[in-house]
Amino acid sequence: MFTKVKTITLLIINILYKGNMLSVNDKNSLKLIAKKLKEAKTESSLANILKALLLLDKNIDFNGTEKNCNNTKLIYNFIKRLSNATKNNKYFKEVDKLYNETPVIHEKIVSVFNDYTQYLEDFFTETNKERIKYHEISEVLDTMFETIAQLPKSNNNFNEKLFELKEKLEKTNNIKNVKKLKESLVSVISEVQEEITTFNNSMNTILEDNLKFANSKIKALENQVDKVISDSYRDPLTNALNRKWLEDNFDDFFWFEKDNNNLFIILDIDHFKLVNDTYGHAAGDFALKETVKRFKEVLRGNTEDKIIRYGGDEFILILTNVRENYIDSILNRFIKAINSKSFEVDNKLMNLSISVGASMFTEEVTPKGIFDLTDKKLYKAKKSGRNCFVKEI
Repeated sequence: MFTKVKTITLLIINILYKGNMLSVNDKNSLKLIAKKLKEAKTESSLANILKALLLLDKNIDFNGTEKNCNNTKLIYNFIKRLSNATKNNKYFKEVDKLYNETPVIHEKIVSVFNDYTQYLEDFFTETNKERIKYHEISEVLDTMFETIAQLPKSNNNFNEKLFELKEKLEKTNNIKNVKKLKESLVSVISEVQEEITTFNNSMNTILEDNLKFANSKIKALENQVDKVISDSYRDPLTNALNRKWLEDNFDDFFWFEKDNNNLFIILDIDHFKLVNDTYGHAAGDFALKETVKRFKEVLRGNTEDKIIRYGGDEFILILTNVRENYIDSILNRFIKAINSKSFEVDNKLMNLSISVGASMFTEEVTPKGIFDLTDKKLYKAKKSGRNCFVKEI
């Protein structure tokens, strides 16, 4: 089902792109969505991509009398091809009837198209939920198979039943079939439970001890894996997120959160090279750590807010759900957090300031677009005398 939804989504992108119904910016967004879609390997990534794609449907341009004939035909072919893929002919029957009427009323066909895109959104949502449910049930059953396989068995008939069920599970990709397998497995488990009652106390003790040991090992390995992943995304000096986190996660974060009033900030410490040259690199490292500490004090405790050390003395901040009338106040608080109190190291005082560029997430820009736009605002802040901010809202 994952592959099927992926194929349908690529088909939608191809039709929208060739139909010439979107602006240049939206067509560029389609290219990025298609690229991300081809790389998608997880359910969550696919869900984010589908959400970004379906946001574009309201930007489709059906206006203009000279375009109506071509757009009407395009909608007709769009719904016809996707109806076969999704196995739902309701909307195609509607548009087919309208398409064959004389005269063809373009506005009615556009109305069917709008209804159909809403159906597609619901279809993708339900399909993704079904896929997740299938994985959850399948993983539980697979774990049960593995556990049962370790238990002593008294006859070959039991062995045959177990392997037959496991083979069916590996071949199925449908929730209904998985649920049927669950019922069969419950029956087999009843047989296993009868055999378990014959285990002597010593065997039970050994089994329990082995299980506890295995669980402790698994937990330790899980913790190690979590720590390795977490450490790989952390800057060792400041403990802020690092550039690798931005490169691996920002695109998905942007497409999923682009309509949630998020503020994107790029800033750096003014004349930081002079700090290293004047006070030494140890003092510079202290200033970087203290800067992150002061940024955290400004943040509102929202766990979704991000502080990223992009490189050197340059930082990126992503603040979620920001009210537009609070933006100036927030940016001024970041600037004041740095310039209002000296940095003291080795009994020496350093006075620092920062320059800030800021932009809001919008539907009109891409991840690269918002980075480039905000970087230009940072450059303008520096040209304006530093120790200030320039925003694009």
